[in-house]
Amino acid sequence: MSRLLIALALLPVVVCAAVSFESDARALNRSVNGASSADMLAKIMPSVVSIRTAATIPPEYIRRLRGRLDRSDIKVDSQTGEVQMFIGLGSGTIIHSDGYVITNRHVVMMPNNTLAKTAYVMLSDRREFKATVLGSDDSTDIAILKIPERNLPCARFADSDQLRVGDTVFAIGNPLGVGMTVTSGIVSALGRSDTGVGLLYQDFIQTDAPINAGNSGGPLIDFEGRIIGMNTMIRTAGQG
Repeated sequence: MSRLLIALALLPVVVCAAVSFESDARALNRSVNGASSADMLAKIMPSVVSIRTAATIPPEYIRRLRGRLDRSDIKVDSQTGEVQMFIGLGSGTIIHSDGYVITNRHVVMMPNNTLAKTAYVMLSDRREFKATVLGSDDSTDIAILKIPERNLPCARFADSDQLRVGDTVFAIGNPLGVGMTVTSGIVSALGRSDTGVGLLYQDFIQTDAPINAGNSGGPLIDFEGRIIGMNTMIRTAGQG
């Protein structure tokens, strides 16, 4: 039975969240045994991508901001010649070799609460593609993107129903736009609800694996490199 799970993560103060589908009934590997996770991460990381949303800006606006815009903030569309400004940043995971990417819906939302008309997906080898937003669901904060490329590395899914408190997990993403980063932690709690995030779906995984802005949409994986969730939310308003 396919199952959708969303995960919450509390940084030592609160972190993570996600979407997960059952595709492998094997029990999760819960034993680190002191071994390095480098080989496992080397296999999964090529399937993790950076996502940027952009909006077309008129020439007069560019002239007004001349000298205050960094080159990395703008891009000229190779097809239309329009100048676009990057306004959103997040992460995602390739889930099919034909270029299907899963991410958070809020990653591809514009400030006016509409879906972005333009999004760019950057692969681990630094190639960047213009993506199409195929669909999204606001109740679970999920979006599916498609890029025009094939034979891509894609991630596997684990059965998140098999998770237990104390299992080792890893969060992968592009925090603050600095580049792909991995953090680790454990499952702190399961089935978290009433988080006040406004999502209709309430069944969160809580983990202490640290994430930051830009990690949204990236995978939360088990010790075998399989997706068990999607990094969705940080809560930092904790008090001792």
